[in-house]
Amino acid sequence: MYKHNLQQRYPDLFENQNDSELYQFVEDLDAAYHAPMSPQLPTWSLVQARYRHLHPLKVTPTPILRTQMAPIQWLSTRLSLSARSLAVIAALLAVLVVTGTAYAAISPFLGPVLSSRPATSSMMQRNLFRQIHQSRTVAGVTINIEAAYADANELIIANTLIAADGHTVLANENSAPDHNQVSVLHIVVSTKDGTVLGDTHSGKLIVGSSAFQNTDKHREAHAFYVNTDGITGNPQQLDIHLKMEVGTGAAFRTPHVLGSATFNFSVPFHPGGLMKLGKQQTTDGEAITLQRAAITPSGVRIFISGQQSWGKASLFATVNVPQDPGNYNAQSGSPQDDGSFLFTFPNSLYDKHGTWTITITEREQHLFGKIRTWTFHVNRP
Repeated sequence: MYKHNLQQRYPDLFENQNDSELYQFVEDLDAAYHAPMSPQLPTWSLVQARYRHLHPLKVTPTPILRTQMAPIQWLSTRLSLSARSLAVIAALLAVLVVTGTAYAAISPFLGPVLSSRPATSSMMQRNLFRQIHQSRTVAGVTINIEAAYADANELIIANTLIAADGHTVLANENSAPDHNQVSVLHIVVSTKDGTVLGDTHSGKLIVGSSAFQNTDKHREAHAFYVNTDGITGNPQQLDIHLKMEVGTGAAFRTPHVLGSATFNFSVPFHPGGLMKLGKQQTTDGEAITLQRAAITPSGVRIFISGQQSWGKASLFATVNVPQDPGNYNAQSGSPQDDGSFLFTFPNSLYDKHGTWTITITEREQHLFGKIRTWTFHVNRP
């Protein structure tokens, strides 16, 4: 069935050809092209390795130039392909190499974690993460801080935990850690001058992980998402101090700290686009003010005021942007200390310019409660 689909997709490649090795070659390239994540090390060396696997050398190695040209020679001598067919193969190879270059900066083990959000997935492809590559070993666990990114919405720190002895349990099949399981108990992220940006007890630091991780008991991958709304001015970079405490008893038990690791690194700061709006709309006598919007590569945050007290009504928000038929829904909403309400969108909308339509919906939480909407049209420069 899949072979038939390949024939329909690339008819020029298979015209008058019935070669199983050709099918395998094109199938590999096609799978890499359509994969949500690129394969590990998708380089010209991968193509060579695949060819050598199919055609083991029976003589002494040939010069490097001939070896590098061998896959193309195989295609051209064994198959009578048209120029267009060769162009298709060349294009597939080019896409494979370019895709691999975009993802090469992030460990494949971290890929599924960062790909869980549309914005961070786009950031990976655009290679926006700063490489850190700092490691510390504590309590039998090696912590690797691999990459980081910072803008006016979030600081994102990508990291992995690996059992240094190959036996320490970092994850299991149960939601609650067992007494043998070692985990990160506390995380504090601050600037060099001591200003705390977020920690795991404040709610301003969220730990993201991937659901697949429990299949590997001795390795974990995480992304720390830290709220940077409190950063003032327009700094060129953030000088970060990160402290992680490692121990046992993370959930429903008395935590026992076995040790801590600290990291110091700098991350370029992207100010993004901050729109101070102050627009107001009234529906059924209730006025909502669209205060401001922070639009960055890591996502969009929209602040409103004038809403009913939290708990009396549920609030929802959607965004529509030019040349895009879809609706973008807020992932979360939360009241702020200053009385405003924050909507967070995990979408890659930074490059969407023109007139945005922002719709706020309020649903009262009682029987026969009213549903009201407020619609704002704002220009994204």
